[in-house]
Amino acid sequence: LSTRIYQTALQFSHANDRKKAEKDSGLGQYSQLLEDLRIRLDEGYTFTSEQKKNIRVQVQDTIYEASRTSFREPNRGVSKKLTENKQSMKLSGVFGNPSREKALFVLVKRICSSVRNSLRQDIRNSIEAAVNLPDFAYASATKFKRGGPGLNLPVGFTVHVALLV
Repeated sequence: LSTRIYQTALQFSHANDRKKAEKDSGLGQYSQLLEDLRIRLDEGYTFTSEQKKNIRVQVQDTIYEASRTSFREPNRGVSKKLTENKQSMKLSGVFGNPSREKALFVLVKRICSSVRNSLRQDIRNSIEAAVNLPDFAYASATKFKRGGPGLNLPVGFTVHVALLV
């Protein structure tokens, strides 16, 4: 019986030694290192070219809506649409992480400014080149409207462009 007790005590001693060795090996340091890496990756998060293209397409489509009357802050409407369509826009990894959401909203604001300036320059160039209204409406719909103008551009878009000019 004493031999059996000695063997059991020896097994428990080896198990305790293994646990102590694992603890001393710095497993806690590795988890802290992984946490630090995760934080750094969040700070330096960059969007893929596909995500940027998806955002630009959404911005262009939003700015060129026939019913749009405000061009000062389209980023609010775009951000709402991106939130609603995060799966199809490949942005599901962005939402739920505050630092990535902030980076997204900064990017959306920058793209909105770029698209708005592009539309403004196209309008200015069409006036200088004396492009007629239906042709300009069709050309701008080709550039800005998601899916293009189709066979017949609805009259609302032509009226919208006429009001912008």
